[in-house]
Amino acid sequence: MATFLESSDRLLVRVFMLENSSKVLLADSCSTAEDVCFAMAEKLDFENAEDLAMLFALYDCVDGAKMTRCIEPEEILQAVINEWEEPSRHQLVFMIKLFVDDLLQSVDDRVIYMQYIQAVYMVITGQYPCPVESCIRLAALQLRHTFGPAPRTSGFLGDRILEFVPFNLLEDEKAASQWEGRIYTAHDQLGPEVNAQQARLWYLEVVEAWECYGCSFFPVNQEGVTSATGERLPRKLVLGICARGLRLFSREPGIPVEERGVCLLQINIYDMYKWGFTDNEAFYLDVRTNRESEFTSQLYFSTRRGQQIAALLSEYAMELLHHREAEEKQDLGPILAASRRGPMSTFSEDSALLSPNPMRQTQRSTGSRTRDVRTSSSSVAEEPSADPPARRTVLGAFGATGTSTVDASEIDEAPATVVPRVRRKSR
Repeated sequence: MATFLESSDRLLVRVFMLENSSKVLLADSCSTAEDVCFAMAEKLDFENAEDLAMLFALYDCVDGAKMTRCIEPEEILQAVINEWEEPSRHQLVFMIKLFVDDLLQSVDDRVIYMQYIQAVYMVITGQYPCPVESCIRLAALQLRHTFGPAPRTSGFLGDRILEFVPFNLLEDEKAASQWEGRIYTAHDQLGPEVNAQQARLWYLEVVEAWECYGCSFFPVNQEGVTSATGERLPRKLVLGICARGLRLFSREPGIPVEERGVCLLQINIYDMYKWGFTDNEAFYLDVRTNRESEFTSQLYFSTRRGQQIAALLSEYAMELLHHREAEEKQDLGPILAASRRGPMSTFSEDSALLSPNPMRQTQRSTGSRTRDVRTSSSSVAEEPSADPPARRTVLGAFGATGTSTVDASEIDEAPATVVPRVRRKSR
């Protein structure tokens, strides 16, 4: 995972992005995950690194195939490394954690690129449910982004088809060949004038329109929760947490992929009175019946990951409060979220033509502050795994995933120094 330098508490660490590129950093025995995220934002040359770094996190990936957990900002990097039985199997991955307006509205090409590679990851691992026709369109745009406009012949992608199509849709070699042909057809419709930057932005326009975009997902079970129209929701659900609040999707067996991406119930974060969890058992949420009332109703979800859900919701709430306080301090009032791309355009299913859409604008709503509540319990609730399939690598080129182990004698770049956050604030 890391190489300690002789006669020093310094260590070299390699941090990956989702397309398998990496940066080497010079940390020390006291460096935290937050320190590393700030160093990565500066190394990647984000225009607003100081603010945007807080929206990212380090994730522990095993064998390039499974994200095991999000490393908390205050965790000491060396302590994390010491917990690994086989360090050579682990990669530290730098990913977006909080999809808030500051990130979504960024015009920084480097930040947009990070959004793009994470969108691709979420699609090919099946975490964003994607109908077949949408998969073909997205794969064509990804092909153009990766390889340019030259025509492709059968067999060009080979095993790399796994980087373009969700795992669950590639049942056999025949299916892979059929997918490749349909992707090439859609790719050729784009026209030679579509460059990598355009392909990247069009890809994001497609996924940003989905109700599941920007969500972190948690499998839950429930009894008694109803939709806004009073219909009882399925017992097995996927709970999504995002900047807007909470969204529920079905995960009942046999449900078509088109329906898995349909939000059954959404709760605005400003309508949440309080939330909490019971250890290894549940997450619960008190929701205001209306924003002028003190009356609430409680939603209860069985899950082993209640603490993670509550913590992530609290992080989003703090980001929203921080942003609002900054607006009030500058006497700016609500900020209109203008599109980073100017006039919007949408990739057509039938051709490579673009149809104009109005510029999207969203106005920040107002509401009460939220409170985080914690209780404890020793009981355990039923919960199936929500991890993507681990049978294929998801980091970069198929079969080419490296590790975070660094050999100091083979470094071909100057490592960036990880600066402690306390010292950074005093600059």
